[in-house]
Amino acid sequence: VTGVQTCALPISALINTNAGVVGGDVMPFVFINAGAEDLPQAEQFAQRLSELNCLPQTPLLEGNPEDIRKELDAGLLESDGLIYFYGQIPKKWVRCQFDKLKDMLPQRDRQQPPRSRPMVAICYGEPPGKAGPGVAFPGMQTIDLLKPEAVQQLSDWVQALQVLRAGGVR
Repeated sequence: VTGVQTCALPISALINTNAGVVGGDVMPFVFINAGAEDLPQAEQFAQRLSELNCLPQTPLLEGNPEDIRKELDAGLLESDGLIYFYGQIPKKWVRCQFDKLKDMLPQRDRQQPPRSRPMVAICYGEPPGKAGPGVAFPGMQTIDLLKPEAVQQLSDWVQALQVLRAGGVR
């Protein structure tokens, strides 16, 4: 057999893993920013985050545009962790969402009490083989659902987030 083979890890493998809760009572709020094309995968991913003692939320994509914008802003302002789900959605969408995050960071500082910057990750989903979105954020991590190490990548990210949320240093 010739050619390149992709070792895709189905989201169900993340959901069914027996990895335990690493953060005890610490339950960080994780906003999963996903487009409509990726929402089914993102919702499965949210289930796994819930099993890891996180409070995940996917975006509101239906209804009044004002409500949708407010939901997105709240996710960016209030989240402890922020995951950009990058599957079928175009690279341009991810880049625009990072621009929105840059605009929201000063508002996090002005909240009472001030909110620290969120931990950020990009989660790669189906389809395989797409180029990275060309964005970076301090401490940003990658969770690639198409690779076997996705379970460990997610566990490491959640553990760091829980330590940070508990007031520790990562």
